[in-house]
Amino acid sequence: MQEEAEFLFGSPPAASSVAEVPGEYGPVAVPEILIQKIWWRGDFRKEGLQTLDGQPVKIVHPGRWNRQGGPDFLEAEVEIGERRRIGDVELHFYRGDWEAHGHDQNPSFVGVVLHVVVFDPRGRGRPVRRCDGVEPAECILAPLLPLDLEAYAQADALRQLEGRDVLELAAPLLELSLEERRSLLREEARSRWNEKVARMRARIREVGWTAALHNEALMMLGYSKNRQGMHAVAQRFPLESWVRDRNIAERAWTADGVSWTVAGVRPANHPRVRLEQYARWVESSPEWPGRLREWVWEVEDPRWEEATGTFRRRCRMGDFRQKISGILAGDAIKGTRWDTLIADVFLPALGAVREEPTWGALWYHGPSGDVPDVAKEFLRVTGLHRQTATWPMSNGSFQGCFRWIVAQSTPPEAA
Repeated sequence: MQEEAEFLFGSPPAASSVAEVPGEYGPVAVPEILIQKIWWRGDFRKEGLQTLDGQPVKIVHPGRWNRQGGPDFLEAEVEIGERRRIGDVELHFYRGDWEAHGHDQNPSFVGVVLHVVVFDPRGRGRPVRRCDGVEPAECILAPLLPLDLEAYAQADALRQLEGRDVLELAAPLLELSLEERRSLLREEARSRWNEKVARMRARIREVGWTAALHNEALMMLGYSKNRQGMHAVAQRFPLESWVRDRNIAERAWTADGVSWTVAGVRPANHPRVRLEQYARWVESSPEWPGRLREWVWEVEDPRWEEATGTFRRRCRMGDFRQKISGILAGDAIKGTRWDTLIADVFLPALGAVREEPTWGALWYHGPSGDVPDVAKEFLRVTGLHRQTATWPMSNGSFQGCFRWIVAQSTPPEAA
């Protein structure tokens, strides 16, 4: 699978617990094993990890992943405050899961020194206690996650599809007519669009328009392997830092506490290269988030049901891409990554602040950007991508198939 679709998680053991967790736009079914993988990979902002009473937590070693009974990670090494501890780590969605799973009565958990919960437990029940009466330190993970849980779950599900027989995966759709397939995946794409807009609206409400766009753009330039590093950079160096400092890309690259992954990364996607590109982007358009907010593109009767080739000609999609690139980024970012920025950042942001049908239709019929090989093959097999002028691959066809594939790959426990 191409680099843009590579994800951070390896093959897991069977999921043992699934929770309906509150997402940005409704409940999301997430297996507990996903939280364990986030901990194991360190895919969160470690510099902000602290106990509920404010003591900093430093992870020296996450521990040995325990795939049998007992705590999730054994023999972890952590610094809590000024004290180094070697012991076990247990992860849950909620504080109440500790007692619900019987850990308070199980001697196998007397070695737990750190209880990690996803959601803030303060005010929601008494602190957890081991069967020997000791209360392990507790910390919260959710505020330190650069992505929402659904994004993690979707990435993990797609990662597990690598090597699967696409014909077998597409079999249920092949029983339908071509128009029925197209209609079904169009509705999946519509749900995906609504999700992206709602998520972006929540981010804008939380940190403001400029900070949200700055953060999302940098994270998108980090691809899967360096999203966390780019998120840390966005937090440490707000947009105004990039406007006034000509050496900001170098400062961001060498910043203390920001880790980068370069192994297996293509030269063009190297995080240092992408930081330099973003610096040129900001230099050419220092107020790009504000310019985006005022962006207007008139499309008469923007219909999702229209043939993509017809829509693109009618709305002048080529002109749209060229002008938004020149106005927002001075052509600093090109190719499929720019199309991904349009689809995953710019249009959902516009949809979050101005509910116009144009944005959704442009998102649906626009270029797909970076597409995993499994999705390309899926669209070819199902006849939804014909490589013709009338039905070229579009972002909407990819997003619809992606959402459908993820639903099909969800384990029975998460259904």
